[in-house]
Amino acid sequence: MSYDSALYIHELDKRAFNAMNAFPKLVKLREAYLANVNETAEKIYFLSNAIRISDRQFPKVYELLPPICDKLGIDIPDIYYCQSKHMNAFTAGNTIPFICVTSRLVNELPSELISSTLAHECGHIACKHYLYHSIAVQLIDGIERSPLSLIPAIRKYLTPALEQALMFWYRCSELSADRAAVLCDGNSDNLVELILRINNYKNINREEFLRQAEDLNAFVNESGSNKLIELMMIKNDSHPGLAARAYECSKWAKSEQFLGILNGTYAINDRQKAEEKTEEQEIISAEVSVETESGDLDEINAKLDKINADLERYTVKADKTDYAFAVLSGILAGVIDSIFVGEFNLEDADRWGNEKAKDFVIKVAQKQGYNGNTLPGAIKHLEDMFPIAADKVTSQFGGGLQHHLRDFSHHPTPVGLVCSILTQFTKNVYGTDKNGAFQKIKLDEKGLELVGKNFPEKIMFGAINWIFHMVSDMAGSSGSAMKDSLGTGLPGPLVSLVKELSSVPLFRKLDKSGEFSVYISKLFNGTLLGERDANNQLIPHKFDLRTELGVAHHMGRQAIPVIVNECIVRALYFVRRFATELSNTDLNSPQDIVKLNWNIIMPFRNRTVERMATIAAITFTVADTADAAIHAAIESGANWVLFSGRFVTRFNYIGAGRAALAVVKEVRGEIKETQLIHEKMILSEEKSKLFLIELQRFKTQLEEKVSNYLAEDISAFMDGFDEIGQGLDSGDSNLVIHGNIRIQKVLGRQPQFTDQKEFDQLMESDEPLKF
Repeated sequence: MSYDSALYIHELDKRAFNAMNAFPKLVKLREAYLANVNETAEKIYFLSNAIRISDRQFPKVYELLPPICDKLGIDIPDIYYCQSKHMNAFTAGNTIPFICVTSRLVNELPSELISSTLAHECGHIACKHYLYHSIAVQLIDGIERSPLSLIPAIRKYLTPALEQALMFWYRCSELSADRAAVLCDGNSDNLVELILRINNYKNINREEFLRQAEDLNAFVNESGSNKLIELMMIKNDSHPGLAARAYECSKWAKSEQFLGILNGTYAINDRQKAEEKTEEQEIISAEVSVETESGDLDEINAKLDKINADLERYTVKADKTDYAFAVLSGILAGVIDSIFVGEFNLEDADRWGNEKAKDFVIKVAQKQGYNGNTLPGAIKHLEDMFPIAADKVTSQFGGGLQHHLRDFSHHPTPVGLVCSILTQFTKNVYGTDKNGAFQKIKLDEKGLELVGKNFPEKIMFGAINWIFHMVSDMAGSSGSAMKDSLGTGLPGPLVSLVKELSSVPLFRKLDKSGEFSVYISKLFNGTLLGERDANNQLIPHKFDLRTELGVAHHMGRQAIPVIVNECIVRALYFVRRFATELSNTDLNSPQDIVKLNWNIIMPFRNRTVERMATIAAITFTVADTADAAIHAAIESGANWVLFSGRFVTRFNYIGAGRAALAVVKEVRGEIKETQLIHEKMILSEEKSKLFLIELQRFKTQLEEKVSNYLAEDISAFMDGFDEIGQGLDSGDSNLVIHGNIRIQKVLGRQPQFTDQKEFDQLMESDEPLKF
């Protein structure tokens, strides 16, 4: 069972995040960070300079990680080992987070504390801390010294207040990660020890330290001024204080919330879930809602990319060849079923189950000291060694043929074991009467002799003796075995379960006459399925544990052609796609095989191969149905009663179940594909709206630029004419020429002269005057 982060995330973490979101530029900062800070550089650095831990590299460290990820419900991240004199671990990466542990931490800490370290870092991943964490890390030394301040797109959104908010949330988020570690460990002891060891404290009395932490908490909360002083002291710290962390995780490990999460009784309400979902979307810039009326183009493109990737998987791309392969596979599997599986026979099933039960009982008896090799002797040996008290009230439960069914202590089920143990403590035997009503029978003196005198004996008689007694009874009693009879045996798990459910008060109200109980008894003793011989004598066909074993064996045989059909279809799909990819991809070396699109090649998790499997399963069921009908028609001689009996014994139920499951999966796939297409249409429409908005904005900007351009031209014309006028009034030819130059530049011409002197030189030269 995995723990949802919403169950254990610290209240301060949530409140600090909500407070931080009050800053209007935070989302812009996130977008700027995503656009300008590349996590690829971090990954290249660690792949280049650290050692990646795996099951072949530091395996004792790596084996700690999968159980933690399973508990926290996250994918297993990469983990790196780097040389450092500091005892530390951290999480990095945005879209694909990874963990780094230092050499000193790995070399000096025992495995249980390394496990707590990894659980803490995985807690950050599970709580989706990594994006804003990565921003906060860049601000630990302050805005001015932060690398982010060198990026204009980010610097304009950074303020001291936002920095303080980020650092406060950073500290609070550590408390959530601590809780994840406590959950994975099952208590707070390891984490408290880890906190001490990382801060270079060894051989510390943990209980005394926790009392110190409680004193700190009481002192800080004693007055508002004390609290303010503490906040001022730690405002630039990335982690809460040592004692504060120890106090928080120790207190939480004793809370009802922690115990409720462990035993599965603690849950968050729908409103909390909605709030958590909202916060998660803010933290990781999650999928854009398809109902939104406006949105960010990058987010919509990301959503469309995801939908297109899902559509690639949910769209059927099978052609005629694929369908032909599927049909041929189904027919081949049907032939295998007809030849090698054939008809189910209750006598054969009973005979097979009896042989297996006989061999099993003899082997168990021999392991318990029996020196012979006969079934009666083996049963007698186990009965003598492992008697149970319930056998002393056989007559009250119907005697030889029925007491194994009516007495729950003789059911090879969890209910049978519980009833056997209860008998040891209550001195009552539990079961039903002949009408199916629940009853308890008091043990007589002989039965009381088999009741343990103390707790260990009661458990031994109620559990150990019960197990071996069930083994002895599964092949019948020693008396029936002496007579070479199959005996009554035990009811199988299926019959036992039905019998137990039939005694429930709610069921008894529906079966007041007890007819269903009689039906179960007839099924068990063989009179329900029995057949009449030539002399009209009933030949019983019991349906006991041995028969159920034989039925299960036949069902296993029925599964063989179904599995073969599945394997053939997927193998044909794989071979064909692999060959197609090879022909369409330019491979220069064997290493280039990674260039192939393995998402298409692998015969799993795509609608095309699932459609082929559905066609193959339906074809197999049709072929099996035809085979069963033909054999039943031939063998029944047009007798519909015999036809029905023969048909049901030859029909492959496993194949029919697989076909039904395939159809259900196919319908779900169609629904999912339709949903994805609908979402794509909505998002595409939203994207078109954004494009129209951008076009309108561009149009406005263009009109503004044109207006400004024309305004500048008109201004230049007017200034040029003004200068010419001033030159004419004053007789200054240079002003006239300057005004003329301004007008010519507006018209896009290059002037031949810029003053009177250049004009005189032009007039004296042979160069023509241009107008």
